[in-house]
Parts: sequence; C-alpha cells; structure tokens
Amino acid sequence: MSNLEKRKVPKRRFKEFENAPAWEQHKLGEIAEVIAGGDINKSKIRVTGKFPVIANALTDDGIVGYYDDDFRVEVPAVTVTGRGEIGHAKARTTNFTPVVRLLSIKSQHNIYFLENSINQKRVIVESTGIPQLTVPQLKNYKILVTSIEEEKQIGSFFNQLDTLITLQQRKLNKLNNLKKSYLAEMFPAEGERKPKRRFAGFTDAWEQHNFMELIDNIIDFRGKTPKKLGMTWSNEGILALSAQNVKEGYIDKTIDAHYGGQALYSKWMSGRELHKGQVIFTTEAPMGNVARIPDKNKYILSQRAIAFNVNNAMVTEDFLMYLLESPSVKNNLLRISSGGTAKGISQKTLSSLMVKVPISLKEQERISFEFYNIDTLITLQQRKINKLKKLKDAYLNEMFV
Repeated sequence: MSNLEKRKVPKRRFKEFENAPAWEQHKLGEIAEVIAGGDINKSKIRVTGKFPVIANALTDDGIVGYYDDDFRVEVPAVTVTGRGEIGHAKARTTNFTPVVRLLSIKSQHNIYFLENSINQKRVIVESTGIPQLTVPQLKNYKILVTSIEEEKQIGSFFNQLDTLITLQQRKLNKLNNLKKSYLAEMFPAEGERKPKRRFAGFTDAWEQHNFMELIDNIIDFRGKTPKKLGMTWSNEGILALSAQNVKEGYIDKTIDAHYGGQALYSKWMSGRELHKGQVIFTTEAPMGNVARIPDKNKYILSQRAIAFNVNNAMVTEDFLMYLLESPSVKNNLLRISSGGTAKGISQKTLSSLMVKVPISLKEQERISFEFYNIDTLITLQQRKINKLKKLKDAYLNEMFV
C-alpha cells in the first residue's frame, strides 16, 4: 500500500490543496439525508412544466413528466438509481419529485463531487433476488470527502468536462438523426418504387428482387466452436467477430473480445476468409445490425454473425450495407423474423426477404458515397467523445481516493 493510499490523499490535487489534510471516510447517512422515491400523482403530471418528475431511469435524465406547482426535493441534490443499473448518481439543479426506486441525497457537500464519487466507486448490492438499492443500504455506503472548498473545485472541474461531453454527444445525435432521415428519404418507402430524395440524373424506378438474388453466397459458422476443432479461444491473436461486436454501422473491437491463434484461424476460415469492405450482419441477439470489415486484418467470423459475398453485377458492397440499414428493409426483417423479445432470422428466412434496388450501379455508388461521408463524420465525432470519456476516467482515478 502506497503512502498516498495510507493517508487517503488523491494522486492529483489542485495546487492550493496540495498540503491540505487527508480525505475522511464517512457513511453517506452521516453526511447526508437520503430520501426514497414515491408514487406519481397522475392527475398533476404534464408533458412540460416547471418541476421535473424523475423516474429510476437513465434515458432523458430519467424525466417522465413535470408538475406545474409542486415538487418534493429541493436542490441542490443528487439522485441515485435503485433498480436496473443500480447506483448511477446524477447531480440535480432544478427542484424535482423522485419516483419509486429512485433515491435522493441532500447534503452540504458539493453535488458534482458526490455524483462523480458515487459513480466512480459504484454501489454494490448483494442480493439473492432482484438487486435493489434501499435507503438503509445507501446510508451505509462509505464515501471519502474533503473540505467543501476542495470539493467545489473538483465538482466544478468535472461538471465542465461533463458539459463538454454532453455538447459533443448532441452533435453526434444530430448526425445520427440526419442519417436516419436520409435513410428514410433515399430508399423507397413500403409500396413505392422510387425514393423521395434523389440525385440529379437518376429517374428510373427501382427494381424489386428477392434478397438472395443479390448474394452469391453467405458465410455462416452457426454452431461452430473451437472445442469441436479441438482448440480454445485465447486472450490474444486473431479477433473473433460475434454479434456483440457488430454495432449499427461499425465494428466494436472492445466488446466481448476473444481471439484465436493462427492454427484455429486456418481450420475455421480456410477458403472463406473475410475481406475489407465485406458486409457483416447479425442474425440474433441482436438481430439486424450491419457493418463492414474495416481493414485488411484477419478476422474469425463467430457466433450469430454472417457475412455476404455479393453478386457484383447487381449490387455493390457499400450499397448493400445501407440497404440493410434502410427503414423499409428493417421493418420487413422484423416482420419475417422469429422469436418473441429476442428476434432472430435464418438463411431460409432471408430467402423470403424482398428488396428494391436501383438498376444503375452508378446510382448505388452515389447513394453510398453520401452515406459514407455522413458515417465518416459520425466516426470522427464518436472518437472525440471517446477521448473525452477516457480523459474523464483518467482524472477520476487521479482526483478521487
């Protein structure tokens, strides 16, 4: 144990606090009032209003409506989720009413300091049933605090960083919404043969085809495992791509990362190697995500993900990806898929999918180029956000004990 850990002093402090006393550990109930959420008065709740009603949720800041003239918790305060993603803290600056399972904290300590301290450590709930964070449990949660002055500095720093992340996230949301709008307008709607938005020089109606007419063959290793080959996954080597890695429009190489050695790759992928730009599609859990192989690296195609070799005379790989992202095709995929909440689709089912495509490959290329430009902006914006989040994580580790 280092001297810093023994003294309960963070690695990084603002200059004026470098020689300040060590942080002190307290139970949250000793330094704050913890309030349980309650039921909603449905007769008073409005779509817009002065005082937000906040549920135990992360989307839209948890806001489910507003009261015009009533609130339960006066700010400054911090809310903490009690079910689902347990222990997520959020500083609040507008008087509000918490709903059932959302806990609230009132304290003299800085709310942004408390928010980041709780989120960094995460509240752990041990339960044999459905995990739920209660008022007594949160009161017993141990937290390290410092002087109000130092907390204000730390809280302000992270609030400014979070504001910057939020602004960048809004830019990303606008780009994603723009892409969704273009996908709806640049591909024909159900029952139509021409899109609403079109590039100059292209006027022909699109042709309807069975999806499999566009595909030479499908690479599918459903049910194949390293064990059947007398091998195992490893922590390094050639990345395996499963449905977890294939996001909407891109490959995430960090989630559920597992690898195979050269011997496994040779046995698994021999004669069916993937190439840059090839379209990958998820068949279930989740169903319908689509992306392209991003580079010339080797990959092992793993569970619940398939790859298409296209009929080059009828469709380009770039266009196929955006076709599979279009609203009409997504709706048809949902319609013909099987299963309840967890939808799935098979090769046999894909053979019943009908799609519309431009006769001209040049029109396909022009449409793809437009979406490629949008995707490039989305990727750059996502990288900015990822860098900011990594920066925040680094500061959290250094500025909190």
